[in-house]
Amino acid sequence: MKHTPVKFKPAKRRINWGDELLHTLEIAGKILLKTLTCIVNVVLTVLLIGILTGIVAGTAFAVYIKNHIDPQIDETLFMSGGTSQTTKLYYYDYTDRTNRVGEAVELEDQRLYGTENSLWAPLADIPDHLKDAFISIEDKRFEDHKGVDWIRSLKAVANFFLGFDDTTGGGSTITQQLIKNVTDYDDVTIQRKVQEMLMALNLEKVKTKDEILELYLNIVPLSQRCIGVQAAANTYFSKDVSELTLIECCAIASITNAPTRYDPVQHPENNAYRRNLILDFMLEFGCITLEEYF
Repeated sequence: MKHTPVKFKPAKRRINWGDELLHTLEIAGKILLKTLTCIVNVVLTVLLIGILTGIVAGTAFAVYIKNHIDPQIDETLFMSGGTSQTTKLYYYDYTDRTNRVGEAVELEDQRLYGTENSLWAPLADIPDHLKDAFISIEDKRFEDHKGVDWIRSLKAVANFFLGFDDTTGGGSTITQQLIKNVTDYDDVTIQRKVQEMLMALNLEKVKTKDEILELYLNIVPLSQRCIGVQAAANTYFSKDVSELTLIECCAIASITNAPTRYDPVQHPENNAYRRNLILDFMLEFGCITLEEYF
């Protein structure tokens, strides 16, 4: 009698999922740690290279400034109450001709001009709206910076390459523009720009903000041979600068960005566009109320 062998099935191996999970997490942790280590090493390497490069570049820049740039200020160029290049003619309106008692009256339509029309206006005679209009469009942080607005300068550099904003000027502050107008340094070079910045920083150490603003408003070119806001007020509105309205102040402040392009006589539509932009800025910065805006 034959016996049939009995086949026994081996018991299935039970998987310990807890151990498997721990093992998987351990492997993932090692991979993650190694990846993070590599990333940190790369970042530290790049940072170290950046620091060393910055030190080398900074040293080279300092040597360049010392050898090629003179940041000193010739204060005689920034004397308040500068000479006018426009001659006023007067006649005497006598109340007693025998005793020569009378009053000098200007012949406003008989002024004598040189190559420029320039009349000095003390800061006290310039309306606040005109001061605010220039500051709003040209240098909104004028009262806070020390001659150079570093935030605006960086934005101007970015805008130069990307061209994302053409509503305002460049990165120059009112102080820098004053230096450019007084010194006639207008060549487009890094050396000139750095020198302008250093001179602006030095100028604000010896001049108050009011003195700088008065100088600027009296020598800024405003088209039609006008130098300064007094000549512009006379030319465009037949008024003394102290009599300008809000909208007239904005119209004059609009010119300085590009005097020919924003000339209110030659290109009134361009001037109106920028004038309205200035009104928007003045409202935004709290220089005027909603009632004045409308």
